Amino acid sequence: MLLFTRPDAHRLDNIGRDPRVSLNLNSTPTGGDVVVITGRAEFVEGDPTTSDAYQEKYADGITRIAGTVEEFAKRYPIPIRVHIDRVRGF
Repeated sequence: MLLFTRPDAHRLDNIGRDPRVSLNLNSTPTGGDVVVITGRAEFVEGDPTTSDAYQEKYADGITRIAGTVEEFAKRYPIPIRVHIDRVRGF
């Protein structure tokens, strides 16, 4: 799983101290059907947003969040890859 974060996010310090992470994601618009993903996070070298495949797959989301790929990369410049160990839902 590839995520991007802002440079002022507290998660950067947390991952630096302990790369084990837990992500809690709502899978319905009202917050129900929560999915919990646990794994190990690592910082990614380079800029995955420059990949044509990445831009094609996430174009709508990038446009909705930031307008352009360039603006998205400015707002969320730090890529983090999470190696998933476990997924559960409730």
